[in-house]
Amino acid sequence: MGWKDFFMTIIRSLYPDSYKELSENRFTHALRYFPLALLLFFAVMCLMYIPAVAGLPGLLDEEFSKIELLKFTVEHDIPEALMIPKEDPFIIVDTSGEHTELDEESVLVTSGKIQYKPLVSVQEIKTSSEIDATEYKGNVVDLITVIFIFMIPSLMILMYLIFFVKFAAIIIITALIAFVIARIAKNEITFKRLLIVAVYASTIMMLVEVLAKPLGIGKWLITVPIGMGIDLIIVPIALYVIYLIIGTAIVGQREISYHKRESR
Repeated sequence: MGWKDFFMTIIRSLYPDSYKELSENRFTHALRYFPLALLLFFAVMCLMYIPAVAGLPGLLDEEFSKIELLKFTVEHDIPEALMIPKEDPFIIVDTSGEHTELDEESVLVTSGKIQYKPLVSVQEIKTSSEIDATEYKGNVVDLITVIFIFMIPSLMILMYLIFFVKFAAIIIITALIAFVIARIAKNEITFKRLLIVAVYASTIMMLVEVLAKPLGIGKWLITVPIGMGIDLIIVPIALYVIYLIIGTAIVGQREISYHKRESR
């Protein structure tokens, strides 16, 4: 599947009239299309969030400016260095004295201070006794920003996997239900062809749900939490079901016509 074919498939998937032709694609075509379409929508979502990420330091600084006094005492005793991740760590927590100065890592927490490198120069926050957090407001903002930036790749991978598993489960479950209903209604569509239709019909669901939050319309789409941080967004699913019903009817009618011609 070339890129031109891929983008044309996305456009055609938004028009149920195209499902007759799309359903004739190989099943492997649909299997390749699904993760790539989701990846494209996800990448667009991430790009739309760039201004929000870029404005994070300013937002944190604004929120911290509301705090007039914040003091706390830091006590920690770690006999062995804690490295995150284990190989090529960007965060090291060590009170044993093995690591005392920032090296390749980006954040080093010792018994006396927190060192971090936002860009080039090393910054530090003392932690040996009672700390007035307002005194280190700028340092704290920089530290939180650095940690968040390093977390972004892992968060992106996790979010994509959650979307992938959720959408795949919805496609499979609804395809099974639709197949049973189609058989009861004497629609002769095969399960394989119906599953192909379901994959292409999911385009509208993925497009609306993935881009809803950065567009600020997520609150209008009716969210139902199902646990483990996963939500069912009703409006995109409803659109998908409508597309699936229309596609099943169109392709199923074609199957009936085909079988009638064969029987003559």
